[in-house]
Amino acid sequence: MTRSLSRVGLLTAMALNAAGPAAAAVAGPTPHELDPVEQQLDHTPPGPVRVLAVEIHRGRDSEEEAGCGWNWIEDAELGTLVLRLAPPEDDRTPPERMGYRIERVGGAVPPGLLPGFDVRGLGDVIYLHWLDGDTDDQEVLDFTLAIRAVDLAGNAGLSVGVPVSDPGLGGCATVAPSAAGLLALALGLLALRRRSAVRS
Repeated sequence: MTRSLSRVGLLTAMALNAAGPAAAAVAGPTPHELDPVEQQLDHTPPGPVRVLAVEIHRGRDSEEEAGCGWNWIEDAELGTLVLRLAPPEDDRTPPERMGYRIERVGGAVPPGLLPGFDVRGLGDVIYLHWLDGDTDDQEVLDFTLAIRAVDLAGNAGLSVGVPVSDPGLGGCATVAPSAAGLLALALGLLALRRRSAVRS
């Protein structure tokens, strides 16, 4: 696992050096930091997040290939999941300091995709990366995530389901949230709530 994470860091540095500031998103999500003052004062959770679009960019084995508005570098092995959001309403936390909790509720998620901590977006966009391989023959992706807003006090809003799918074989895909998989999503969210209750 450490070796894989180191490899991601190396690829990230290569991408940033090659593409400059425009590729800053390759750096991945920033951890969400709580404010001790807000933890004492704020006990109201934020509203639900609206996910406007989901984009998937797969690893490719090609030189300077551009497609779907995404510029690739030579032998780019990183896959990227892009979540475009409409920030929730909150009584105290401004949109630029809002955090987001992303969890799996169904299907198989690529190893290393989920950060394991609450994150902040780059503007209204969250970029998540994983090692997708350096070939144009990629596996099918089909899973569901739940995303909720987390304010500066640590209050978490309601979960919103995000279905993610890609046919594989490289390239990229764009989907919008739909009603597909609602039953699986509901069961997954119920399981998450049960686990949270057990932890409490």
